[in-house]
Amino acid sequence: MSDLPNPTSLPLHGIKVVEFTHMVMGPAVGAILTELGAEVIRVEPPGGDSTRKLIGSGAGYFPMYNRNKKSICLDLKSPRGLGLARRLCDAADVVVENFRTGAMDKLGLGYESLSQTNPRLIYCSEKGFLSGPYEHRTALDEVTQMMGGLAYMTGPPGRPLRAGTSVIDVTGGMFGVIGVLAAIEQLGAYAPIVAGGRHDDRDRGEDDDRADSARDDTPRQDRPTGPQPYDEDRARDCAPEHARDGKGNERRHGPGPHPGIAQDRLAEEEEPGKRDEL
Repeated sequence: MSDLPNPTSLPLHGIKVVEFTHMVMGPAVGAILTELGAEVIRVEPPGGDSTRKLIGSGAGYFPMYNRNKKSICLDLKSPRGLGLARRLCDAADVVVENFRTGAMDKLGLGYESLSQTNPRLIYCSEKGFLSGPYEHRTALDEVTQMMGGLAYMTGPPGRPLRAGTSVIDVTGGMFGVIGVLAAIEQLGAYAPIVAGGRHDDRDRGEDDDRADSARDDTPRQDRPTGPQPYDEDRARDCAPEHARDGKGNERRHGPGPHPGIAQDRLAEEEEPGKRDEL
């Protein structure tokens, strides 16, 4: 049996997620993020989440979708509980929620409010219905399977049948994770190597500082933190050996006749008419 990966080697190590969720779709987002190395703190109501008490076929819900998370019970209707929740969000990189539309805004935990004190916050809101005539309706997996037509593809002709698993909730959670990862990339939480490293210096050691110095002599506080334009000279210096040709020139994996095929830019410059002759 192989050893478990070192948590510090996982791609989202150092990212803190606060989760205000229930049932499946919201918790599925956090479950995947924690597997990728994020620290996920699940906020539960007093007495714990209702799925803790499920039996029979639902007995596995809570352990399945909340594994590896931390939990805290807070009464969000009390000033003390709400204050603690805001403190958690102020220190978070990501907030995930899947309550009824407008519920988090009424508590003062919506994006507009939280972003005032945490402007780099990524806010993932999972809903059964998006903006439109049904946006204020609640939704269950069975409802969306019927309305979306999946049940009619699963059952026999004229007898729509719910798929055995909560496929809509789980895939909805996966799409939420994709959105979070895209936002992390866009914000530069893990900046390209040419930009000089991460935006957040938490959990850094001397080895990390030395690695930064080897890559870039610019003081960390003066480095850009967001997505940066492609720096050809820096990228050539940082390119690994397998990304260079025999002359030490970088091979780029970018737009070309076929994306992903290395293009020898120097050869194209030396023979500008070669491609036109093909």
